[in-house]
Order: sequence, then structure tokens, then C-alpha cells
Amino acid sequence: MSLPKTKQGVQIIVALDNMEVNGALFVAERLSGMCWGFKINDLLLEAGVSVIPKLRRFGKVFCDPKLEDIPYTVTNCVKKLSRAGANLISVDASGNGGKDRLQAALSAIGNSDACGIAGTTVLTSEKSFAERDFFHAAFTIVLVKADAVICSAADLKLLNRYPGYRRVLKITPGIRPSWWRNDADDQKRVATPEEAVWAGSDYLVIGRPITESPDPKESLRKIRQNIADFLASKEQEQCLYEP
Repeated sequence: MSLPKTKQGVQIIVALDNMEVNGALFVAERLSGMCWGFKINDLLLEAGVSVIPKLRRFGKVFCDPKLEDIPYTVTNCVKKLSRAGANLISVDASGNGGKDRLQAALSAIGNSDACGIAGTTVLTSEKSFAERDFFHAAFTIVLVKADAVICSAADLKLLNRYPGYRRVLKITPGIRPSWWRNDADDQKRVATPEEAVWAGSDYLVIGRPITESPDPKESLRKIRQNIADFLASKEQEQCLYEP
């Protein structure tokens, strides 16, 4: 499993969405060494698995197809993605078929430490959903011992009520820095990096605020600094209140 919970704190995964191969590789090269790695989804449709080793030159790769199919097909997809070098693969954990899909994905990677499986719960573009459906998916992810749960910062607050969810790593999409605005943004349940970190996220998935910036490197640096300043202020507050 390639998602260690580090002492350095939260990690950032840059989402290379709505980009062509050359543009994605250009951004990845510029951000190399500044983040955990890169998330790809629609890029797989354009370039296929051959883009994975190209991105691996600049960081780890999170393939985010949100696999939702019969276990046989999920197995085949996971094998191809992991053999190409994917470090993390997302599988839909919702509904009655979530458990079988996750188990198929985990069986496909075996005991490999190079690749992990993350279960998706509720998309951050969905404004309303049944809380029981979210918990069903989250419980399934923990039950089968998948490596990570993907959910919004607001959903993390629900998980934090229960100690049983503390083991699994939390990946949070829908991250929007307070200084970023886009009227065409389709994400509904968003959070700032600071809010997600405070809610307990281990990995933040951030795309457009970085990739659509005139200077992606500076935007990522600014986000990292915002998080560092926030954590430092919280640590200082804790020291002030300690007897």
C-alpha cells in the first residue's frame, strides 16, 4: 500500500482533470517534488495506461476511474492499472455491489505494497444524499480493509464520531482555497484546505485552483504555506490552553 500516513502531515494530490497529455505532463514536471503525486481520470480515456509510467517520472499516480462494474471486470481493470504503475486506484463502494467490487480490486493487487485501493462514498458534486448510504459505503470500505476512503470534509465530520474509522486513511476531494473563485465550479460540498485538515483528512485532492492558475507552482506553494500556517496557529493555541 503506497499511502503512508507521514509525520509531515497532510499530503496533496494534484488532479490533472480536463487536460491533454502534453499539458498534464508539463504541469506534473513543474510540480514534481512538491506534492504526493497526481490524480488522473479522463486522461486515461485519451492516453490509456501508457500515460501512467510517464507521470510516474514526476510523482505517484492516483487512477480515479471510480470502477463500478461486475467483480470480473473490476479485477481486470485493476490488474492493468497496477501493472502500468498506478499507486492508488478508486473503486465505487456504494450500493449492494460495493463490497464485491472492493474485494475483487484488493484480490487483484494481492499483497503488493506498490498499489492501494480507495473506496468512493458520495461524490462531492452531489448536494444532497442519504446519510445511511454514505455510512453503508464507508463501513464497507473499512470492513474489507481497503486502504482509504474518499469523502468530503463534511462527511469526515460524520466519520469522526466513530473510533472504528480512524484506521483508514481519508482522501478529500472538492478542496477550494479561500482565495480561489470560479463561477462555473460544479463542486457542491467543498472545503478549504485548512477545513479539510482540521476535519482529519490525510490527503487533499486539488485540481483547478492549481492547474488553471497562471503559475501552478506558486499556487501549490501558497496552499502548502496556508496549511503550515494554520497548523502552526492551532499548535500555538493548544500551548496557550495547556496548564
